[in-house]
Amino acid sequence: MVASLAPHFPLRVTDMDPANIGQIKEGIRIEDPSKTPKAVEESDVVLVTGTTAVNSTIEAFLKLNKPVIFYGVTISGIARLMGLEQFCACGH
Repeated sequence: MVASLAPHFPLRVTDMDPANIGQIKEGIRIEDPSKTPKAVEESDVVLVTGTTAVNSTIEAFLKLNKPVIFYGVTISGIARLMGLEQFCACGH
């Protein structure tokens, strides 16, 4: 996702995985999750991994007053049932 979007849009990326925090991916530094509120505030569109449905962090993204697109296979069924905007390269 970062590789596809970074050449075209300014991005902020946060991750809960300590192994990813601080890494540079496609010129974008992966930030720790404490930076998520500021990143969301500065964003026009928020892309959120479906893993948020599994790690109990999805609630914060359901209440945003801006476009949110969930991505990945983990969110596919949930997104369909809840009417959430989603993108999954592996499904419909």
